[in-house]
Formats: sequence, C-alpha cells, structure tokens
Amino acid sequence: MRSVKIFRFVFSLLFALPAGCLAGEFGAAARAEESAPAETAAAVPPDGGAEAVFAAQVAPGADYVPDRSAADQLQAYMDGKNWTPGWDEGKKRFFVLEYAAFNLEDPRSDRNFPIKREMAAKQAVLRAKADIIRFVNGEMSALDQIDVPGTDLYAALNQEYEAVRRRLDRQREIVAKLLANVNASEARALAGVTFDDRVNALMEAAIRRLDGEFDAGSIEAAQKERYAEAKKRYEEAWAEYEGLRLKAEAMRGEVRNAFSSSVSVQAKMPLTGAVVVQQAESWDGVAEQYQVAVLLCWSAELERAARAALSGEIPGAGEGQAGGQSLNDWLAGQDISLMVGPRQFLDDRGRRHFLGVAARPASPDAATDRNNRTIADLFAGQMAAFSLFADIDAFVEARQLAETRNSGDLEKASDTAVAETLSERLTQKFEKMRIQGLAPLRRRTLRHPLTGQNLHVSVYGISPASAVTAMRLERRAALSAIAFNREQAFRNARTRAVNDAVADSRNDPAARRAGALAGRAEIEAARRRAAGDPAGGTAAPLAGAASPATAGGKTASGSVMGGDVQDDF
Repeated sequence: MRSVKIFRFVFSLLFALPAGCLAGEFGAAARAEESAPAETAAAVPPDGGAEAVFAAQVAPGADYVPDRSAADQLQAYMDGKNWTPGWDEGKKRFFVLEYAAFNLEDPRSDRNFPIKREMAAKQAVLRAKADIIRFVNGEMSALDQIDVPGTDLYAALNQEYEAVRRRLDRQREIVAKLLANVNASEARALAGVTFDDRVNALMEAAIRRLDGEFDAGSIEAAQKERYAEAKKRYEEAWAEYEGLRLKAEAMRGEVRNAFSSSVSVQAKMPLTGAVVVQQAESWDGVAEQYQVAVLLCWSAELERAARAALSGEIPGAGEGQAGGQSLNDWLAGQDISLMVGPRQFLDDRGRRHFLGVAARPASPDAATDRNNRTIADLFAGQMAAFSLFADIDAFVEARQLAETRNSGDLEKASDTAVAETLSERLTQKFEKMRIQGLAPLRRRTLRHPLTGQNLHVSVYGISPASAVTAMRLERRAALSAIAFNREQAFRNARTRAVNDAVADSRNDPAARRAGALAGRAEIEAARRRAAGDPAGGTAAPLAGAASPATAGGKTASGSVMGGDVQDDF
C-alpha cells in the first residue's frame, strides 16, 4: 500500500507541473498552454489575405443571377471589391480565379451530381494552387522551330508548268482564229475558255472540225501549214503538261516545310494556407454544362495561421478583424448546400478556422445513406487538411504544329494544316501527416437550390486553438496512460505475490503436520463414541434452516433475491 500511495503522489505532481516541464512531442502544446490566450496576444499589422477572407465572410451570399456563368459571377464579385488577380504588392496577397466544368443532361436527375460537383471544385482549387506555385517557383521550357526538308521541287515544277501553259495558250489562240472562219460561236468559246480541264476538250473539238474542213478543201491551203504547226505544237505542249501533272500528283502530301512550337512549365513546392475566399456555381441548360468556380487567396498571414494549426502554437489574434460572428452562428446563417471544398473563417475572438465542406446525396436505402454520410465526412476533412498543407506538383505543356504539304495540283501550290495539343499533370498530396484538432462542425441534410436534390452536407474544421486543445488532451491521455500502466503493474505484481503465497500454502509443512494430528485425534474420538465412551462427544448437526421452497418435498413457485447493498445510486 505504501508503494501505491507514493505512485499516486508522484502522479498528482505530474499533473501539477508547469507545462514547460514536459518535453518531447508535447513540447509545442506545452509552450502554447504556457502562453497567453490568442485574444491577449500582441497585435500585428493587418494582412491583405486575411482582410480578403474577412471581407468575403461578412458579405451577404451571392444571389441567383440568370444567364451568367459561375466564373463571370465571381469576376463581377472581384470587380465589385476592386480585387485584381495575381500578386498584389500593396496588400501582399495572391488571388486566383479558376473554374472547372462537366457535362450532364440534367443535374436534377443525375444521382452522381454531388460527386461530380465536388470533383470539379477540387480541380478548380488544384489549378488555382498550381498558378500560385508557378508564380513562386516556376521552371519554363520553350521552343520554336522551322523545318524545311530540302529543295522545293514543286516550285521547279511550277515554273515548267507556267511555261507549258503559255505555249498551250498561244496555240489555242491560233486555232481559235482559224476556227473563226468556220464556226464563230465555237471560236469564241475556245478563245474565252480559261485554262482548266475544259480547254483540252474544246481544243480537241476544234481540231476535229478544222481537220474535216481542210480535208474538204473549205479552208485555204495557205493556212493549212500554219494550222498543222499549231496543232503539232499544241499536242507536244499538252503531252508535256500531262507529264508535269503526273509528277505533281506523285508529290502530293510531301512536306514542303514545317513549323513547331512548344512551351512547358514545371513547378513543385509545398503550399501552406491557400484558401477559397468565395465560390460560385452555374448551370447552362443549352450547353448542358455545370460549372464550379473558386476564388483562391494566399498570403503570409494565411500561411502563418495554417502553420500554427499544424504545430499547435496559437499565433495570436492580430488580424484586427475580430468582433463579427462566432463560427457556429456564421455556419447557421449560411446555405452550406452551396458550399463545396475548402473555406476559412475568422471568428469573433480573432481565431482562424480552416474548413472543408463536402456533400453526398441522401438515399432511401439505410446502408447507402450511412455510407454517403461517412464519405462526406471523410472528404470534408480531407479538404480542410489540404487548406493547411499540400505538396503541389504541376506540369503543363502545349505544342503547336503547322505543316505545308504539296497539294498535287499544279494550280494550287500547297496546303497548310495546323494542330495544337495540351498535356497536363497536377497533383496535391500529403502522406501520414499528423493532424490534431480536426473535428466535425456541422452535419445537415439540405435541398440544393439549383438542382433540388437532397444532400447530406458535412463541414469539418481545424484551428490553431483546436490543435492546441487536441495536443493538451493527448498529453493528458498519455499521463493518464502512464498512471494506469503503473497502477496495473503494481496490481499485477501484488496479485502474482498473492497467488504465489496461495500456491506455497498448499504444501506448508506446519499446516500438514497440524492437519495430520487433528485428523488422528478426530478418528480416535469417533472410535471412542462408537464404543460407548462418553469422552467421545456427539456429532454436531449441519448449519442452515429449512427452506420453504422444498417444503413437502416439492419445489414451490416464487422468486428469491439477495440482501440489499449500501450505495449512493
């Protein structure tokens, strides 16, 4: 008992020790516990990112705007507050507006709508974070290149073609003049035709007509020599033209020149404290497209608050924005069915909360409904945690290609085709990160105003203060476990000692001797009583009273209960 009292005294001292005396993994919580509460910490100049978050949370919710996309509505929201995208040197903050969209026939009838909506929001957030890390730590590669495979043989063919064409046109004019003496209308048709497939047909018809007229002697013999020469030259030029056309056809599709252009950007870094300031959603019934747009903000103060939530050190109020609503009152006044993804809130005591919101459809099937609620909880916690920290890896590459190829037509030198392609890989992750203080803040089943679907909406949150509380509880739980283990060690040792003593008593020599003597004495007394010796005594009756339950040799009906106990129930 003395060892138990000593242990309990030491245990009470452990709880009474100043927090700074505890080391190891409880150090951060201990330092936070020793420090003054967040509300009494020294003020620091307001941060632009913190101001933006506060301005967004106190502003009234966005109204429904017909025929406007979510991205346009967020842009109008930014314009109304005079916020500009990118880095604001004056306010020391970074704004990014991003969106993602998906196609579906009708959101009201699509049971997977909440999941698609959540995934679109995650994609928009991830793209926005990628914009931030590319600003901070981007690595770009770019290339413009022209390829000319060799001598432009097509151009050489085209020069020959032009020469042959002029020769054909000259012979056509001579034939047309000769034909005018025979058939004026045919001569005019031949003279006015352009150089195409029809010119050869007209020339062949004219030659047949003139051959017949010369054979009949209708044309003067003086013109016959001129006609024969024109005919010969035309046929030679046409044969040359056909040869060039076949060469051009064989060159069809050959690359005359190519231009390629590419640009890629790689960025990889951890990002802490990037949060969604505002979100909008829209449905385009004509394009059958649902869009989710987010406005992301990052600043030094937001990063500091996120680090504090991870380390368990309260950074102090300092934002100068306290005095609004409590987190619970603010959530009660929001339509959380319109929220999805990460959020941040600054409460009336200047404490910053990192939130995550997820939703899943309500189901009449109990098992499915339970699963949907659990999944909503898990992803709400995930998105709150991603606000605190994420390893971001972003790679994006765009390529362009323009190729000029031979057309195979002597009238058309080339065809140019262009193409573009985009490849992208974006990831955010963390592995086995210890997160303390993350808890469910609100779970509601609500009707989504745009689609009419009933959704289970889950809101999870973490703050530096809740992280400190969790670490304190962890420490106390550890101290309680230490005390419990020591108490159990004492009890186990005592029990083993008792059991050992019991085991040893089974073979106690003195007890065995005393028992043997008593047994022999009892046998001797019984022998004397049997012989009629008065010194033997009489046998004592068995203890106990007769039971009414066995009266008359039968078991009686009824109940029995033990005696009462002394308690304070």
